[in-house]
Amino acid sequence: MLCKILVVSFALAASSVHAAGHIDQTDADITAIAVIEAFRAQDGPTVAGLLNDTNARMAPMLSALPVGDPEWDALWSSWRQAGLDVWGGKNLPARDRDGDGTTAIVPFAFDGPDGAVSLSGACTNGCRYLLIVLTRDSADDTTWGFEDINGAEITNYDSAGPLN
Repeated sequence: MLCKILVVSFALAASSVHAAGHIDQTDADITAIAVIEAFRAQDGPTVAGLLNDTNARMAPMLSALPVGDPEWDALWSSWRQAGLDVWGGKNLPARDRDGDGTTAIVPFAFDGPDGAVSLSGACTNGCRYLLIVLTRDSADDTTWGFEDINGAEITNYDSAGPLN
């Protein structure tokens, strides 16, 4: 069975956000794109600046990694990297995973029996979303920080509510 999805493309490219020297972390979609672009560029300082408080302990290590360092490969398992490699600049809109406004999920690729596929491609039965997980560090926090890259069943995203 072929899954057809509506793919949202964001007009604000993360590379232009990086060039401006500022990433609007109050916007979960922009933050997720910045995370993807930074990982694809192996830009440790940018990734470090996007981390949530839980992962902040990794910031010094990420900031010190030069582009192309083999340690980058050790950071992520192959399915995460495969998803980043096929990302075509399109994601689905951020959604509220837990219903309390503290965890956003942003699908950026499919992971299926034949490997990673961009959201522009076709997905057959057995596919799941690869997504960026962002969190707010407290109830008063208005910014999003990078938590992880996860795989999730498509129904998990579909049942998540919109971010407010």
